[in-house]
Parts: sequence; structure tokens; C-alpha cells
Amino acid sequence: RRAAKGEQGRGSSCTGAYGDDMEVRVPLGTIVRNKNSDELIADIAEDADKSDWLTSAMGTLTDDLRDTLALILDDATHAQAAEVLGVSEGTISWRVSEAKKRLKAHRMQEDVQ
Repeated sequence: RRAAKGEQGRGSSCTGAYGDDMEVRVPLGTIVRNKNSDELIADIAEDADKSDWLTSAMGTLTDDLRDTLALILDDATHAQAAEVLGVSEGTISWRVSEAKKRLKAHRMQEDVQ
């Protein structure tokens, strides 16, 4: 299928250097190249192993640590995470710190084995 025909062009300064930035979420394994030069811009596959490890390792955390870390990794602020989970911001900070410690210990234990 083909996309519908676009609309009539607009004035200048709508795209390019003066346009708004856009974030596009893509699946792991995506390779991004410059259309004109074929230069590699990003290889999302390199991050796949890290993401797979983190997803697996988060399964070793307690529910409260995992839920807190998931919100923070999804770009929630400490205040937003505190509101969602019904705890104080201080508790969120402690949980993030504790989750990092436990994930680091988990990683070190895997490296030893």
C-alpha cells in the first residue's frame, strides 16, 4: 500500500535545523543510517544485549524495587513515581539506590561465574 498524498507545502523554517526535534521509538535491532551517505548513525542491536540483561536482572528485584525502577527508567521523575506508588520521594531515592546496588551485585556475581 502507498501512503496518501501529502498536503501543500508551508512557509519556510518548518523543518530541518529550525524544526522541532522528534523522538521516534524503534524496536531493538534497528539500524539507523544516513539516507544520503549510508553512514551508520546508530545500531540499536548493540543495546539489545544490555536491555535483555537488565530486563532479566530486574526480575531478581523485589516488587517495590522493580516497580520503582521501571517508572524511573520510563522517564518518570521521583515526584511522579512517588505519587504513583503512594510513597515519599525519599523512599523513591532509596529504592533506586538499592536497586542499583543489587543489580551491580548481580552483575558482579554473573561475571565471577
